[in-house]
Amino acid sequence: MAETIWSRHAKKRCAQRAIPEFHIQLLKLFGDCVEQKGGSSVLELSNDNRVWLRQQLADALAHWDQRQAVYAVFGENGCVITTGHRHRLTAPSRRGRDGGSVRWRRTHDVRPAMDMPEEA
Repeated sequence: MAETIWSRHAKKRCAQRAIPEFHIQLLKLFGDCVEQKGGSSVLELSNDNRVWLRQQLADALAHWDQRQAVYAVFGENGCVITTGHRHRLTAPSRRGRDGGSVRWRRTHDVRPAMDMPEEA
């Protein structure tokens, strides 16, 4: 997903109104867009979309509860290359130089950061 550019005003309002960045990302993905004068637009989550999104999130969480080790491989351009389920944390063919197992590590924070870049 493209990085969101935040104005100082928007950062201040999110903080004042306790609106997490994750909610804004959900609006960007699933919100209904209403064009306004001057080229701006408003994104809102309609009741129908809210019900649909709630069901999709519940299904996804139930799926992950059953299959906890879901993964996706992304290319440099952000393209999803493949997906799957990890059946064990380390595979026999994945050994470190010293013969020990390779430890999996997170390469990026999956939670949205609240240090939002300011408007250019």
